Amino acid sequence: MAKCPLLLGVILGLGGLAGLGSPAQVASATASDPSDGKESPDAAPSSFGARVVADRIKTGDLSVVSGESVRTQPGTLGDPFRVIQLLPGVVAPIAGLPLWSIRGASPGTTGFYLDGMRLPQLFHLLIGGGVVHADLIDRVDFYPSGYDVTMGKAAGGIVSATTRPARSDGQHLDLSLRLYDIGGLAEFSLPKGVRISVSGHYGYPGPLLKAFDDRIQIDYWDYQLRLDWRFLTFQVLGGYDALALSINQDLEYSSPQSTKMMFHRAQLRLHGERDKLAWEGAVFGGYDLAGDVSGRGVDKLMAGVRGFVRLRLSRLTLQLGTEVEVARFSGERFDVGLRSLAFIRNAEGPARISGKDPDVTPDELGEIGSRRVGVTSSFYLHSELALWPQRLLLSAGGRLDVYHVAEETLIGFDPRVQLRFVATPWLSFSAAVGVYQQPPAFPVLLPGIDTFALKLGLQRSRSTVISQDLQLPLSLSLRLSGFYQRFSNMTDMPPLGSSVCAAPPPESLHGTTATLVRVADGNAYGMEVWLRRSVGRFTGWIAYTLSRSERSYPCGVRPADYDQTHVLQVVAQAQLPRGFVAGFRIQFNTGRPETLIPIDSDPSSPLQQAAEGRSSGVLRNNMRLPNYVQLDVRIDKRWAFRKWYLHAFLEVVNATFSRTNLYLAYPSSDDIAAGKKSAELLGFNWILPSLGLRGGF
Repeated sequence: MAKCPLLLGVILGLGGLAGLGSPAQVASATASDPSDGKESPDAAPSSFGARVVADRIKTGDLSVVSGESVRTQPGTLGDPFRVIQLLPGVVAPIAGLPLWSIRGASPGTTGFYLDGMRLPQLFHLLIGGGVVHADLIDRVDFYPSGYDVTMGKAAGGIVSATTRPARSDGQHLDLSLRLYDIGGLAEFSLPKGVRISVSGHYGYPGPLLKAFDDRIQIDYWDYQLRLDWRFLTFQVLGGYDALALSINQDLEYSSPQSTKMMFHRAQLRLHGERDKLAWEGAVFGGYDLAGDVSGRGVDKLMAGVRGFVRLRLSRLTLQLGTEVEVARFSGERFDVGLRSLAFIRNAEGPARISGKDPDVTPDELGEIGSRRVGVTSSFYLHSELALWPQRLLLSAGGRLDVYHVAEETLIGFDPRVQLRFVATPWLSFSAAVGVYQQPPAFPVLLPGIDTFALKLGLQRSRSTVISQDLQLPLSLSLRLSGFYQRFSNMTDMPPLGSSVCAAPPPESLHGTTATLVRVADGNAYGMEVWLRRSVGRFTGWIAYTLSRSERSYPCGVRPADYDQTHVLQVVAQAQLPRGFVAGFRIQFNTGRPETLIPIDSDPSSPLQQAAEGRSSGVLRNNMRLPNYVQLDVRIDKRWAFRKWYLHAFLEVVNATFSRTNLYLAYPSSDDIAAGKKSAELLGFNWILPSLGLRGGF
């Protein structure tokens, strides 16, 4: 088993070579909207700055990090989406992977949206880049909690990205070359106001990977097409990932590990605004697949409609919206080699056997692989009222979501209220309370796996957030936030290490679904501090989160597997002479909880009792893994010519070669008899160098 973390470390290290950023330009950090359609006549393709909005309440000013700096922040590999992991309230349970627990919620409860379409993933496998070309992203809205009823079907946070149309000032081409990835964006301005953009990436990491380890094979690609004409927008996008690992460990359960993920989306939007009325209607469809490289797996074919109407009066804004989606799910048993991992074998027990040949060995997928038709319907009414113009703003609304599969129907009603008080031009306060619900979810978001196991009931979060925003001298701003969330029916991952006192598999589920899904109640609470400077030659921020996430396990309320008490992010960037931009990021976080069990050869030892499924008297998560510190550095250089530009960068993620710790692996009974009396902390050290060149006109 020691080979698995080492192999994963090699994959993570090589994956870091794929990132490429954009020229650094810093926009104003006010509440102004950079997506208002205004374009600089001499702007480079990257002048459309993405932005990140934290704790967005539509009734007030927005706190934003905007401009090209979000694409050149160290530690992001040039991807606007990854800026989210640098913000307060976000923890990464496994350092180096874009797997986030937001304000104590399970990673599987986070919703990803792009132009109103829900996506099953934002990133390619492992530490690969985003599935959407970075220069298409106009802005990224981040909702850790406390958002209004216009966003839904998520019990955790929401990441909502908006893309931009092609520029209207002629034809443009942008090409990027990375060590094993090529990307491109072409923009066309045609007669009669038609604008078209075509973009994508293609990865060719095979030859480089084989130079390090011939047991690894990774392939990926993505594409995006957008057409805009007057009030019509047509979009098509998709992504593909394949990972194959050949590991010979001479284990009974060992089998080649292979994973294949794919999704496609198409959308036709009609939108417009006239006087006080704005509206949008959309027809969308898509196909998702998650399985193994042979083509077996679970898939989803879906279609739907959505729309809203918004009326703006002098002091009142009303918005009414709806969405209906119909999906057909099917599955074919497959093997991704998970039984090569000890914690999966332990969770499955002796009743489950190897899946080396899915044609002759049983490997029930359970509820995630059942053939079914799922219908999801959503309706909401949102209002914003200026109780005291320019001072006191109230937002309130209700959301109704209905989920139906076969004879199972779940109905969730989510009331939510936000209030913002602007005391002075430099001081404001906001508060939000609400209910956030969604159907049962897989612990990690994967294509094609949703609207299943409705018998478990809705996942629910009751959230309260209070924030204070303060404008300081030297273009500094400070946000202080406190939050409390109460979770019900939260779906978490199975225990990585010991299963002592862990939430048991749901009795109503079976097969792989029961193996990989755990359900528990819990809560999370904490405080966040965000000090930032977004304008000037020197920019950056300090983000600190003090939080606690807990779950109700069979032995009582204990720290959740995702809990990290202290998380500190220090991000700094400087614009230097001659087109250079340099920056660094320092991350510190306390280790995740783990369960330490005394090891003894006595049959009545706690370890033996745990192995036999008996009570061992050991509390779950009674210790913590070592603290984690990471340093990322990045330098960019841009050459601007009369009609074209050239941009190069060098980035090193985890320059400190820090170790990612996974879990404690306990010796078998034979190992104990042979004298092994200690658990092994599995993990790996890694470093991600990234180098790229880009040009365009």
